[in-house]
Amino acid sequence: MLLNKLDWRWLGVAALAMLSLGAAGCAKGGCVSDAECGAGQVCQDPTGNGTCVAAKECNSHSECRSGKCDIAAGKCVAQDEVEFATTGGAVIDPSAKGPGESSSVTPTDAGEPDAGGATGSDAAQPDDKGGGGGDTGATDAGAADVDPGCKKTNGGVEICDGLDNDCNGETDEGARTDKCPPGMAGMNCFTCIDKYEASRPGATDKDPGKGNPAQGAQSVPNVLPWTEVVLKDAEAACAAAKKRLCTLNEWRDACDGAQGISDKDRPYPYGKDYDETACNGVSNVPKPTGSSPNCKNPDGVFDLSGNVTELVKGASASDIGFIGGAYNSTKKEALMCNSFSPNQNPPARPLIGFRCCVDVQ
Repeated sequence: MLLNKLDWRWLGVAALAMLSLGAAGCAKGGCVSDAECGAGQVCQDPTGNGTCVAAKECNSHSECRSGKCDIAAGKCVAQDEVEFATTGGAVIDPSAKGPGESSSVTPTDAGEPDAGGATGSDAAQPDDKGGGGGDTGATDAGAADVDPGCKKTNGGVEICDGLDNDCNGETDEGARTDKCPPGMAGMNCFTCIDKYEASRPGATDKDPGKGNPAQGAQSVPNVLPWTEVVLKDAEAACAAAKKRLCTLNEWRDACDGAQGISDKDRPYPYGKDYDETACNGVSNVPKPTGSSPNCKNPDGVFDLSGNVTELVKGASASDIGFIGGAYNSTKKEALMCNSFSPNQNPPARPLIGFRCCVDVQ
């Protein structure tokens, strides 16, 4: 017997109801694969009675191409929702022309927007626990799911092996990859960053060289950094070296030591307290890469404070700009790890350089 129009209509309604019940049933349990879950979900414990749960978008800041990682929630959030909210009260002036000129940094007036978009009165202030005014993204004490039967491996020291070596309920936290190309340092288990500011092939300690982006950027010590470069050329130089320009969050994580270290704990790459002699921040010219031996982070990445301010690029327009201060940044706030100045079209200046990052398996 043929179905009339009314029958077909009721059949369609019944089918939609069955689909809804199926989705609801999966949400309550019973999934065996991610394919049975909705968008943005994965099947947890797929043993025939699994549960569809929200997929973790990130486990560390560097996995977010924009904003930062709320580690507790496992998702990337806007930069002003987490620890880093200000630039330390300083803005780099891209119109500064370099050697012999006045400082490239000017303090912001109270109540005026700083480079991070926050006003002087609204800018997040570090609390007494090392976090910022916003959510730090760190998990609460005891929140980790610790296996009571866990046995420590590798002497209880975390390495990049996907295991909970120290039995604290987390895997690979604070570990560094050992698969970085020459001239780079691991900043977690999946990202490497250049140890030195980018330089042209053929550069020396007296001459920055005349290499073009197609020749690729190099990361070597004791040569003058590659400056007077625009964003697209910096990206091309990194790409030619089989790398990419670092994101804002990768750069910040490298500067303050990555995973679990806040700007208050290490506001400068070398430590908590400002040292005018550690980095090249009060001179008139850039110095050769790595020539300030104390201007490095714990992983041996040099010149993240001063020398040349560095271009970074995230997924959003607000994550494009330069960071870290330059050789003529006389204000110590401009030399902090969070001294970011957004600029969607950074000019080519003698005080602006870059460095590259790369993803590893």
